[in-house]
Amino acid sequence: MFGRLKKLKCPVGPTDQKWLEDNWLLLCNALGTDIIHNADTIDSDDAYRMKDEPFDVFATDLLEQCCPRFGLDHTAITVGTYEDARPETQADMDDEAERLAEQGVAIIWLPGEITPDPAYVASSVISRLAMWTWPNDAFEFDDEQQALQLAELTAVQFGFGVLIANAAISDGAWNNGVMGGWQTYRRTHLLVYHLGYALALYGWSRDETEPVWRHK
Repeated sequence: MFGRLKKLKCPVGPTDQKWLEDNWLLLCNALGTDIIHNADTIDSDDAYRMKDEPFDVFATDLLEQCCPRFGLDHTAITVGTYEDARPETQADMDDEAERLAEQGVAIIWLPGEITPDPAYVASSVISRLAMWTWPNDAFEFDDEQQALQLAELTAVQFGFGVLIANAAISDGAWNNGVMGGWQTYRRTHLLVYHLGYALALYGWSRDETEPVWRHK
């Protein structure tokens, strides 16, 4: 009645599969596999909802929850925002980062427009934290995009893959007073089906055949 079912096809092409698999093994060699086997999979971003908290309180709570998983000291990290990318703004950001570094504090900069979006903030902060687990000079990148993609892949190994995948796409309505519509936009550097493939690698690495988190 329904006709023959077509054979399922992986949406990730061979080139991207190779990149994900090669870099997954690269991370395993650099960081070890204990982080994968011992990670408690974060299956929802509910723990990182902003609710009615001011942004700085939310950011502090986020760091307190996430830093221990990466072996980082949350008191030595802060989150700042910027409103634009003008040269003078970058200079101010560099000065602030240098001032904080003298106090032994590192700063994660985020664009101010994403602060009302807790899932976007959480995935961005977690990816930056993941970068700080890399051994010095362990990886070489052609551009910043590659580094950010590897950071998200690293976060998957630490158990944040479901959270980041759930934050990958957002949608919303728009209206300019004359006409309106609906749009979607990306919030991650890996595409959502790349994150799905990374989660498959995560489950495979943990010998999980029926992971509970796959329904989250």
